[in-house]
Amino acid sequence: MFPTFMAKKPVLFMVRPHHGALGAFAQINPIWQFARTTLRRSPTRQPDWYMGWLDGALRIMPSWEFAWVHTVPLEVFLPAVISPASSSISALMWPALERRFTGDNALHNLLDRPRDRPKRTAAGAAMLALLFTLFAVQFDRCAGQLLPRLAELRLCAFRVLTFVVPVIVGFVTYGDVPGDAGCAGHSGSASGP
Repeated sequence: MFPTFMAKKPVLFMVRPHHGALGAFAQINPIWQFARTTLRRSPTRQPDWYMGWLDGALRIMPSWEFAWVHTVPLEVFLPAVISPASSSISALMWPALERRFTGDNALHNLLDRPRDRPKRTAAGAAMLALLFTLFAVQFDRCAGQLLPRLAELRLCAFRVLTFVVPVIVGFVTYGDVPGDAGCAGHSGSASGP
């Protein structure tokens, strides 16, 4: 089942166009039949653990839409299409961008220590903080039933925290990465432990 053997199968070339056409034109879950605001969504729905950050992004997105010839609901398009695409593209482009800006074109077959690359460490910690903050948004489904008057306040707080928490975590991580002098047991030579 390696990719080279699968590509040689003629069934793959017959199935792939049909799947592409179904993905592009078939209607599975029409989003325009769902509620327009995040407060009216069902609080009992729960996605799988790996989709939690996307569900959190959908919950905190304001009800925006762009209408010209067709109506594009931005409250679904931005968090469900642009957010995963931008995070995937940035993760894939990070090595090339870092190589271009640092000028380091050498092969690195071993992992770098966090103290050796503090900017990379801070960027990774900020991205993880963003994903965990969005993941925490989806856990407010029970609180919405218990405290319905605080739903709008909670929603606004999560909208602010989504942008504030990654910045704070990035700066704290960048400042807390110890240098060579602060590490116990590090001799400062290239052949150290």
